Amino acid sequence: MTVVEINSLSKSFDGFKALENLEMEIQRGEVYGLLGPNGAGKTTLFQTIMGQLTPTSGDVEILGEDAYRDTFEVAKDVSFLPADIRFYDNLTARKNLKYLADLVEEDPDIDELLELVNLGDEADKKVSGFSHGMQKRLGIAQTLIKDPEIILFDEPTTGLDPERKEDFKDLIRDINEEKNITVIVSSHILHELEDICDRIGVLKDGNIKVSGTPQGIIEEEGVDTLEEAYLEITRGDYR
Repeated sequence: MTVVEINSLSKSFDGFKALENLEMEIQRGEVYGLLGPNGAGKTTLFQTIMGQLTPTSGDVEILGEDAYRDTFEVAKDVSFLPADIRFYDNLTARKNLKYLADLVEEDPDIDELLELVNLGDEADKKVSGFSHGMQKRLGIAQTLIKDPEIILFDEPTTGLDPERKEDFKDLIRDINEEKNITVIVSSHILHELEDICDRIGVLKDGNIKVSGTPQGIIEEEGVDTLEEAYLEITRGDYR
């Protein structure tokens, strides 16, 4: 079942085309990687999917709902973790989640969420003392408050050391497999996506140049590795 369908999506800012005639489909239950260099349009695409930005032209349908006419309905089922996640430093992890849950009128098992992201022992500690990696994990817990069907992760491993990056990738896969949540995750670093994603779309100049399984992209580009394919596409040799 298609849960995200985007047709001819364009978004311009004062004449600059951040997205141009973009087409994309995401299937229920998959982990889809949105790969592209900085400035390729990844964050703009996520913001349009969430209904935070109105497109210049084109359509975005989420779970059968129009992302702009039915923004409230879409927001019930889609969570977004931005790259610059923020919390209330003077509150504990538990109180941060409780405050956010009250805002969206949800009543999740907060202890369960904290255990899921390996923060159970830190539940009653103030976020001001959390490392960057711990705040990222708390961000994952936040996205699960409303038991969403889709989660968007925008550059989620930025600023993490290699070990924490691996932990984060494991959490994404666990959430996808255990809760059957569709995940769309963006990065400008290939190796952060290729071993956790069912499919990858390479975004360049506001458009998805190629999309498919890692092996499918390798075969389509006629190269030996996904890294070679990515380099060919992003340096302008894609035809």
